[in-house]
Amino acid sequence: MNKIKENLNYILLAIVALLVCILIVMMFSKKNVYNINTGNTTVLKKNYVITHYDNKIFMYKNDNLRMKKDYDDKNPFYFDGKFLYLIDKKDLLQYNTKGKMNSKLSFKSNIDYIYANKDHIIVDTANEFSIVNNMKILESFNIKDEVSSLIASNGSNYSFNTIGKRDGRIFSKIYMYDDKGLFYKNIFIDKPVFRMKYVEDKLIVVFDGYIKVFDKAKIINSKSFDGTKDVGISDKNIYVMTKTGELLIYDNDLNLVSKTKVDDSLKIYSNDKNCILYNQNGYFMFEDSKLVEYKASDLKSITGEDDFYLVFNNRIERIR
Repeated sequence: MNKIKENLNYILLAIVALLVCILIVMMFSKKNVYNINTGNTTVLKKNYVITHYDNKIFMYKNDNLRMKKDYDDKNPFYFDGKFLYLIDKKDLLQYNTKGKMNSKLSFKSNIDYIYANKDHIIVDTANEFSIVNNMKILESFNIKDEVSSLIASNGSNYSFNTIGKRDGRIFSKIYMYDDKGLFYKNIFIDKPVFRMKYVEDKLIVVFDGYIKVFDKAKIINSKSFDGTKDVGISDKNIYVMTKTGELLIYDNDLNLVSKTKVDDSLKIYSNDKNCILYNQNGYFMFEDSKLVEYKASDLKSITGEDDFYLVFNNRIERIR
C-alpha cells in the first residue's frame, strides 16, 4: 500500500512539473503574428508591443490591450521591455507593463525630447538636458547652441553625444562616464555622430565618413569611407550605408567583410544579433553572405530585439 502511495506521489509530482514547464513555455514563447493596428512608431520587446497613433499610445501583451492613453503624436516615448516612459509637460512618467504609473520625475521646464539606450535616458528641456537612470538624475547640463542627440549604455558605463553649430561649423562633443564619473570629453569638428554602441566593453562611434573604436579614453581603431547615410551595429558587425549607395560591413576589428551596391531607398534596422535592410516594398537579409530580397507590400518598419518583426498597418509578423 505504501508503495502504491509513493508511486502516486511521483506521478503527481511529474504531472505538476510538466504543467509548470508548459506554462513557462507559453509565457516565454514568441508569437509569429500580432493582429493589432500599428502607428508610425512601433516597438516590440519581450512579447509587449507599444504603438503610437491618432494621438494615443497603446500597450499590448501579445494581442491583449494593457493600456490605451491619450498621447500627442509629436511626443516621443521609450520602452525598455520593463517600463514605458512618457512625457507630460515637465514630467517624465514611468509606467509598468500592466499599464499603471510606477514613478514620476519632474523638471524645471517642459520636456522637449528623450533619447534612450537600455537603462539610461537623456531628457532634453529648453535650457538643459539631464542624464536619468532608474528615475534619478545623474547629471544635468546647461546647453548653449547645442542639443543632445545620442546615448549608449553598458551597465555602469554610459556615453552621450551633443551637436551644435559655431562660426558656421558643425561640432560634436562626446562624453564618457564610468562608475567613478566623467573620464573622457572631446570635440569633433564638422563630423556629426550617427550611432554609438558598446560592444564587448568597447564603444563604437560612427561619424559622418568614419568609425572610431574607443577602449575607455583611448582610440584603438579607426576607419574612413565615403560619407554616412545610415548605420546599424550588432554585436558582431558594423553596417554602414554610404552616401554613394554602398553597404559596407565591418567586423569589430574594422576589417571590411563585404561591400555591396544597394538601393538608395533602403533603411537599416539592427539589433544585437543581426541587421536587416528594408523599404515599403520589402526587405533584404544576408544568406551565406549574399543579400537576398523578399517582397512585402506596404511595409512600414522593422522592430524586434532577438528576432526581426515586419510592421504593417494591421499586423506585426515575425520573420521565420
